[in-house]
Amino acid sequence: MQTDREQKRLINCTKINEITGCLIWTRQVSIDGHGRTMVKDANGNTSLDSAHRASYMAFYGDVPKGKKVRQGCGNSLCINPEHLELIVDK
Repeated sequence: MQTDREQKRLINCTKINEITGCLIWTRQVSIDGHGRTMVKDANGNTSLDSAHRASYMAFYGDVPKGKKVRQGCGNSLCINPEHLELIVDK
């Protein structure tokens, strides 16, 4: 959900890499090496999602159907919205 509160919550769970500009997720990490966090939908229901996807939704809105979010920087723990991009979900 795209709100200032959600943006701040996510940013507070990171540390910055001064060289790359990556916002490195410092909380729970999945077995595949991506950050994980709880997200709340418009109805107030919560679910577990990737931190980079949650960041995309907090800063840009919903992920369009048929697309997925990836870190253009290549860092699987980065949630910097400037590093996130949409790609076709194969």
